[in-house]
Amino acid sequence: MTPTLAPAAAPQVRWGMLGKVFLTWLRKNIPSVLVTAVIGAIFGYVSNVWMVSVVYQGTNGVMPGSTAMGPNNIATPAFIWGLGSALLFGVFGYYRGVGGARFWAGVRGLPDTVRGLFTAAGATARAALLWGAAVSLLLSLIVGPAVGALAGLGLFALLTGFAGRLLSGLVARLLRPLLARISPTAPAAATDHAIAVGLLGAALALVVAFMIPPTATTLKLVAAIGCGVAAFFIGGGRRASPPTALMLLLIGILGVEVAQILLHLLHPLVALATDGGQIECQYANKPYWLCEGSATVLAISVGTATASAAGGTGGLFVGQTIAAVTTGFDPQLLS
Repeated sequence: MTPTLAPAAAPQVRWGMLGKVFLTWLRKNIPSVLVTAVIGAIFGYVSNVWMVSVVYQGTNGVMPGSTAMGPNNIATPAFIWGLGSALLFGVFGYYRGVGGARFWAGVRGLPDTVRGLFTAAGATARAALLWGAAVSLLLSLIVGPAVGALAGLGLFALLTGFAGRLLSGLVARLLRPLLARISPTAPAAATDHAIAVGLLGAALALVVAFMIPPTATTLKLVAAIGCGVAAFFIGGGRRASPPTALMLLLIGILGVEVAQILLHLLHPLVALATDGGQIECQYANKPYWLCEGSATVLAISVGTATASAAGGTGGLFVGQTIAAVTTGFDPQLLS
């Protein structure tokens, strides 16, 4: 008899088994892992060299928080390239695991999946959606559009799949103690379904924020305030005394503004120099790898290559593991 998974209840993850499962998967999929790592590394390396040398015209032009990796901008692009590669190869791994027919059936069923999340959340759905959007719009002012968009897409993919039940349950357990300090009745409203809808609102807002020009910070602030105020009143804020949620939102907005001012004050002025830009190399009439400053660009691009290779490997593992659980195969990760 073929075992089946219970469709409703979310299984409990045995997190202690995660490392063991990954090592077992790694040993059994060495060829796929090597191909994934090589493709990710080449794409990350070539893309960063091109962006720094052509788009930014050298390392001095690389802005803090941008997608390209430079001497003064390492953490953000490493995260972007790792997360982007993880999303790409995660989708590919899931596609391979469940097969084309089931994969595309899931894509076509996304509207029904989202509708099901709202139905399960009930009366708290609208307020949860707006609170998630408000928080994400504030975060988008700090983390940058590229990071936010990738995080939003990844979050949406997780929420609309099998892992959504696990993610919303985990976030709910983390948030309830914090919500209890704000309002005694808040944890009761923060059901797993409401948290899932809130995370969905956060994911969609991050993607929308990517489409707003980076200079339009006022628009994002107004949108965040609007979402927060609407969520406050839809969720029954008229009966709350004092309006703690609105106070926290305003404090968050003030913090974002201070962070933006500090970033502008601390950002160094860009000076023209022989720093690996393509135009400077053309004036020198030399191959790029012989131009002054190109060695720095070529060396630092190893960072994006490494991040992309590592992210792709992790994404492939997550995608294939979710596919294995979805199709009924127990990878010793769940109970």
